[in-house]
Formats: sequence, C-alpha cells, structure tokens
Amino acid sequence: MEYKKTYIVTDEHIDLNNHLNNVVYHVWMEDVALEHTNFHNGFDIVAQENAMWVAKTQHLDYVAEGFLGDEITVTTGIESHTKITAKRIYEFKNSKGITLVKAYTDWVYIDRDRRKPKRMSDIVFEYLKKSMLNN
Repeated sequence: MEYKKTYIVTDEHIDLNNHLNNVVYHVWMEDVALEHTNFHNGFDIVAQENAMWVAKTQHLDYVAEGFLGDEITVTTGIESHTKITAKRIYEFKNSKGITLVKAYTDWVYIDRDRRKPKRMSDIVFEYLKKSMLNN
C-alpha cells in the first residue's frame, strides 16, 4: 500500500537559487518512510527481532523545481524486497501534478547487535508485503 503526505514549501526550505533546497527532499524522504513504517507497526515488529533498517543507497532524479508556497505531495511505498533488502521508492509532485523528483532508497535489514545483514523472519516479510505498492 502506498503512503502519501503533503508538505507546504516555506521560507526555511528555500535555498540560494530561490527554489526548494535539495536537502529538504532527503529530509522528507526519511519522514514519510518512518511514518509509513510506523503506520504498519513496523518498528515494533523489527524491534522484537533485535534488528533495524539501514540505508545502503539513495538516489534522486530532480525533474522540476519546487518553489515557495508550493504544496508538494510525496508518495512512497516498497517496490521490491528480498529476505535482507527492501527498495523504497518516492515521487514528489506539486499541486498541479507536475513531478518534481523521483527517488529510491535501498535498505538493508541488519542485526542490531552484530551490525551485519540479517535474514528477515516470515513475520517481517509479511509486514513488508503490506507496504508494497499495488497492494
């Protein structure tokens, strides 16, 4: 299931180029990923397994600019996963429906104590299915 959140671009989000600072996209990506995970009680499930998610790769394609006052909706969801990884995708659109950014983060499931990749249990695997796009 996809997850959406809308933001309004304020003065604090604007950079020297007079558009939405690229760093803000990273912050909003983390914000919606955390909210989406929490929506499905993902933190509780992962904590019970003494595990955590760590970002391995993050990629953003900047398609168009965001400006002061824009209403921007971020859509996210899990596109694919294995027993130790998950690929979360994001799309940022303004209120006119124009895509500003397309992005993804590759996450790795790791053992909290050993700090090494850990195979997901069936419980975590089922939780991820709830976060999948087109689900």
